[in-house]
Amino acid sequence: MPKVSVIMPVYNTEKYLEKCLQSLVSQTLEDIELILVDNGANQACKNILAKYENHHSNIKIIHLEKNVGYGTGMNAGLEASSGNYIGFCDSDDWVESDFYERLWSTANKQKSEIAYAEYIQEYPDHTISMRHRENVSKVSGLADKLDIIKNGAVWDKIFKRELVVSHNIRFSTSPKSYYEDNIFLFQAVYFANAISLVFNTNYHYVWHENSTLNNIMDCKERNAHKLNVIAHLINYALKQKFSSSDKIACIKFLNRSLGLSGVLKREDGLEHLLNKINKDQDFTGFLYKIHSAYHPSFFHKVFSIQNDFQKKNLWICGLKIKFKNKENKI
Repeated sequence: MPKVSVIMPVYNTEKYLEKCLQSLVSQTLEDIELILVDNGANQACKNILAKYENHHSNIKIIHLEKNVGYGTGMNAGLEASSGNYIGFCDSDDWVESDFYERLWSTANKQKSEIAYAEYIQEYPDHTISMRHRENVSKVSGLADKLDIIKNGAVWDKIFKRELVVSHNIRFSTSPKSYYEDNIFLFQAVYFANAISLVFNTNYHYVWHENSTLNNIMDCKERNAHKLNVIAHLINYALKQKFSSSDKIACIKFLNRSLGLSGVLKREDGLEHLLNKINKDQDFTGFLYKIHSAYHPSFFHKVFSIQNDFQKKNLWICGLKIKFKNKENKI
């Protein structure tokens, strides 16, 4: 059994694909399996995949007849994988040479079901390093696990195979499954006994004009996708009977990863979200507080303090004064 299986769907990313593949075949971790899913890719990508398959025995290529969507491609890779841990990589990104070795060795040593690393956002003219917010190396307990997860992405993490298989954790098969990494990640975090943070190696997330989310040009459509995933995760939290502290951690995670505040900033955002979630006093109260920070009543505009995670809004006689909320409280 390989130590790690890395799953990567490929669809028309020939400009970036060779750099990505070179970073994967250059990994210092021995016994790594690369599952490349040809998701109806163009001929240029097929040629690159064939070249690497011919030179590397640890590469397995799954050819799909057409583009079946990101989630279905990921699921096809999951079914074909055999590694003790499972990782995911986007075909226009790249990883540092010790990336999977550091994640695997840390998870294996600390007996964690999930390990995740730091990452760097690569823009055409600059980079941004996304560092861990905690100094600890391992956390357990749902609220703590949700608090240390930066976002709902799966590409900067590895997951123990037993965790994924035993709980049947899969990706959405919807053709437009934007933001739904969050659903896979949220379930994995819920069931995991512990998560390890890995320092001093990076996943490089390459931001370009053809990135999937950049192609969702309509802001209304973007928010609709976010709202559906947010509603799904809130209902999942209710189904699993989250405690009050876990609900707070859930709301913070939804704001960090899915921009919950931005969704509720829309005048009709709260109404649409409440129509999609099961009624719960805690979650409803949290959502109203966030919404009122953007849309206070006349009474609250006279004098009130509204919390919105990263900042507080102070209203005095209709004037809004913003200041950072260092305590990050609701």
